[in-house]
Amino acid sequence: MTDNEERVTAKAFHKACSNLNIDNNIQLEIASISRENGDPRLLFLKVLQFVYSIGNEDEFVKHWLRTENHAFADSPLGMCKSLDGLVTVLEYLGQMTTQIQRYKT
Repeated sequence: MTDNEERVTAKAFHKACSNLNIDNNIQLEIASISRENGDPRLLFLKVLQFVYSIGNEDEFVKHWLRTENHAFADSPLGMCKSLDGLVTVLEYLGQMTTQIQRYKT
C-alpha cells in the first residue's frame, strides 16, 4: 500500500468509525489485526458498505453492529475484532445481500 493509499484508508476508517460512535479502543483492535490477507480497515469498511446497502441510515448501522446476532452468537462489531470474525461477517452479509437482491427481483 502506498503512503497515499494508507492516508486515505486511515482517514476513511476513522471517519466511518467516528460517525458510528465506535470508540478508539475498538478501532485500534480492528486496525491491529494481522494484515496477511489485506488491510483489516478495508475489510471493516466493506462490512459497513454491505450494511449501508441494506439499511442506509447511521442509526440502523449502529444498531446492527452492536446487537447480538444469532448467526454469530456475538455482535457483528465484536466479531470484527479478529480476522476470522471479519471474514465471517463479510460472508454472512454477502449471503444476505444476495438473498435481498433475489427477493427484490
